[in-house]
Amino acid sequence: MSKFTEFVGAWNGKYLTVLNPGRQCFDVPAKWCDILGVPDFPGNPTPFPYVNAHQIYTSFGEFQAKHFERIANGPSNSPQEGDIVVWAASYNGGIGHVAVATGKGDANTFQAFSQNDPTGSVCIVRNYNYNHVLGWLRPKNYNVTPSPVPSNPSLQRKASWYDRWVIAREGDQDTNKRTDAQDKEFGERSLREMKRAVTTDEVVKALFPGQDSNKITSKQILEKLGGFTQKDLDEAFKKGRIKGIEEVDIAVHKLLG
Repeated sequence: MSKFTEFVGAWNGKYLTVLNPGRQCFDVPAKWCDILGVPDFPGNPTPFPYVNAHQIYTSFGEFQAKHFERIANGPSNSPQEGDIVVWAASYNGGIGHVAVATGKGDANTFQAFSQNDPTGSVCIVRNYNYNHVLGWLRPKNYNVTPSPVPSNPSLQRKASWYDRWVIAREGDQDTNKRTDAQDKEFGERSLREMKRAVTTDEVVKALFPGQDSNKITSKQILEKLGGFTQKDLDEAFKKGRIKGIEEVDIAVHKLLG
């Protein structure tokens, strides 16, 4: 039985208090770090001298880097058993959330041992999607054997987002024949584009104040910006809906310098 299995068995269905006032999400990773023997940050009762849960990831520093590997949430990865998963401030009204992964999951959902989610709940194992997840910290002194990868390549491509994104962005191809290097490059590029899209949304709101940015069409954006013709727009959308939006996005950023 692993340390993590024993940890869950001891506290599942109970309240856990390590910090004052206790019974918070923060108490779960705090206890887990105690079990692993991770030293506390000087002058603090845990390795994480922070107020809000999201800071476990966003304020990750040199001390934490000695004991954890920080891994960003990407389109195709998932946390292993014992990884400390951290949610952004957008998840819980500015606080975020933190839990410890069980190692069960895929590119769409994962399982974690969590407390105070929903508010007031005891420690429970529950399923999550990756919405609002910043990433996870992997303890350097806790080794687990990764789950075996299916030998049939088609079983490695079950995440529906993958096929949709690849086909829309890179043409109709057999995604099962893609190499690991192609997957890595595609994932990194997709993350960059997601971040850029957030900025574009802010630009759209500035161009159309008081309007729902989700209802503004690409044509309206181009007309507002000027310098683009209907032919430019048509050519962009011949490449597909996603490619068209992407091209508008690039145009906006060129204008922003």
